Amino acid sequence: MSNFFLIDQSLCKGAGHHFDYTLCIANESQRNGFNTVVGTHRSFEVTQEIQQLFGSSDIKPVFQNTTYNRLSYLPGLRMPTRSKNPPDYRKRSRGWLSRFRQNINRQKRDQYLAQFQDDCHELLANHRLQQGDQIFFVTISEIEWLGLARFIATLPGADLVQWHLQFHFELFLGLPTEYEKSAAEAQQVNAVFEDASQLTKHANIRFYTTSNELTEQYNRLDVETFETLAYPVNPTFLQNCEPTNNSKVILTCAGGIRREKGIKSYLPDLANSVTQCPQLKSKIEIVVQGKPKNLPLTQRKKCSSVIRWEPLPAAHYDQLIYQTDIGLLMYDAKVFASRRSSVLGEFLSCGKPIIVTAGSWLHKQIAKPIEQHRKHLFDASLALDEIDSPFCSDQIACDPQRAILIPLKNGDSNQHRVLNVCLDWSDKNPFGTYCHVEFQMLVDGIAVSRKQDIVAPITAIQEKQPREVFVSAEIPPRTTEVHIKLSNAFASGPLMLNNLQFGLIENDQPIPTGVIGVPVANNESIIDAIRYMLKHLDHYRQTAEENAWSWRAKHAPAKTVGQLLKKQPDRKKIA
Repeated sequence: MSNFFLIDQSLCKGAGHHFDYTLCIANESQRNGFNTVVGTHRSFEVTQEIQQLFGSSDIKPVFQNTTYNRLSYLPGLRMPTRSKNPPDYRKRSRGWLSRFRQNINRQKRDQYLAQFQDDCHELLANHRLQQGDQIFFVTISEIEWLGLARFIATLPGADLVQWHLQFHFELFLGLPTEYEKSAAEAQQVNAVFEDASQLTKHANIRFYTTSNELTEQYNRLDVETFETLAYPVNPTFLQNCEPTNNSKVILTCAGGIRREKGIKSYLPDLANSVTQCPQLKSKIEIVVQGKPKNLPLTQRKKCSSVIRWEPLPAAHYDQLIYQTDIGLLMYDAKVFASRRSSVLGEFLSCGKPIIVTAGSWLHKQIAKPIEQHRKHLFDASLALDEIDSPFCSDQIACDPQRAILIPLKNGDSNQHRVLNVCLDWSDKNPFGTYCHVEFQMLVDGIAVSRKQDIVAPITAIQEKQPREVFVSAEIPPRTTEVHIKLSNAFASGPLMLNNLQFGLIENDQPIPTGVIGVPVANNESIIDAIRYMLKHLDHYRQTAEENAWSWRAKHAPAKTVGQLLKKQPDRKKIA
C-alpha cells in the first residue's frame, strides 16, 4: 500500500481552517486507498475524539515551528498587518546596526532551516519511500522550501515519490498596480527558489497556490511552474442548507477578528448606523464570531445594542454558518487582493448570500455571475442617446471632477427603474486597474441618493485585451437626473475607456442589479448594501442556492486529491 504524507506544520489545535483542510485531505486520501500519515506541529494534541475523526491516519506531532514566521522573505508573512505596528522592512538601518541585524537574522534563518530539516527527518526517515507515495505540504514558505530541499538532497528514495508544495502567502502585496513595491522581497524569494530547485533537480515536485492571483504572482519568478490547487471545503458544508427561520435577518461576521481583515474599523460605525435607524434595527441582528474584548471599550458601547458576540466552540461553528441569512465579509480589499478566505467558501457552499468588499479576492468569486446578470439587464434596456458624456470613439482619460449627466423623464412612481452602463474597457489601463463609479441621483432637483461601485474586467488576471464592463444602479421614483463620476479606484493614475453606452429598464416588479452577493465600494456604503439586500433578499437567497451547486463541485475534497494524483508535466529544466 502506498503512503500519503500530509504535512501542516502550522496545525496546532483541533479546530479552525488548518484543521478542516488537513482533515478533509486525510480522509479523502484514505478513501483512495493510501496509508495516511499526518505531520503536525508539536503542540497538536491527539485526543481520542480527534483520532476518531481522522480514522486510520497516523498522526505525528513533530514540527517545532509554524509557517507564521517573519524570518521569511515573503511579504505576505514578513509584513503582516496582524500586529498593531508591523515593522517596515523598507526602512534600512545603516552602519554597524544594519550589519548586526543582518547577522542576527541570518543566524535565526540558519537555525530555522536546520530545525525544519530535522523535523522532516523525524517524520519521514523511518519510512521506506516507494513508488506511488505522495508527500503534500499544505502550507509552506520559501525558507521552509529551502530547508526541505536540503533534506530531499540527502534523502534516499526521494526521487521515487511525488512531492507537492502549496504556497498560501503573497509574493507581492496589494493590487497588481502596486507589485513594484514588493520587488526587492520578490528578488530575495527568487534567489532562494533557485537554490532550492538546484538541490532538488532529481526529485518529482509540483508547486501550487491557493488562488489564481497567487499563481500568477509566483509564476513571475519563472523558476518553477505553479498551478492553483482546488481548495477543499469541509464536507459539513457540502450539502443543502435548510432555510432559516429567524425572527430577524441575521448578518454574520464569521472567522477570527484579525487586524488585517479590517473588521474593527467598520463594526462600530455600522452598529452606530443601525442604532440610529429603529426600523432597520428591528429587522436585523449582527452576529460576530469572537469576544467584545477584541474592540476598545468605547467601541464596545456602540456595538452592545446591535451586535451579538459568539465565542463559539469549534463544534458549533457549522451552526453559526447554517443559521446565517447574510454573510458579512468586509475584509480589507488590498490585503485580500490575492489571499483567499475560507469563510467565504463555507458561505457559498451553503448557498448563503454575502456582502463583500469590492475589488477584493472575495469579490472576484462572484464577479462573473454578477457581470452576466448586468449584461442581461443592459441587453434588455432601452438605449439612452444624446448623453452629455466626455467619451467618444477615441480613448480619453476619465475626469473624476466632471460628471456625466443623464437626464430622465419623471417616470411613473409605481414603476421600478434601473440605469445600466456599459464601459468599453481600454487596453491602455495598467494591469489590475479598477474603476470607481459613483451615481448621484436627483429627485425633483434635490440630491437624495448616491450609489458607489468598483468594477473591472472579470478576467483581468488571464487576459489583457479591451472588454465590456457593466454597472447597474436602481433609480428612485421621481428621479429627474443622474450624475455619474468615473475614476481610478485604487491608484492615482488615469483610467482609460474607449466608450460608454447607457440603457434604462423599467418593470412593474423590483429589478435586482446583481446575484449571489453585493460588493461594497467602501465602509460608508455597507448600511446601504444591507438595506438593498433586505429589499431583494428572496432573489439573492435563490441565486446563492443555485450557485452553491457549482461551488461545491469545484471545492469537494475529492477534487483536490484528484488534482494531486493527476499526472502533470515535468518540472522546468533547472540549469
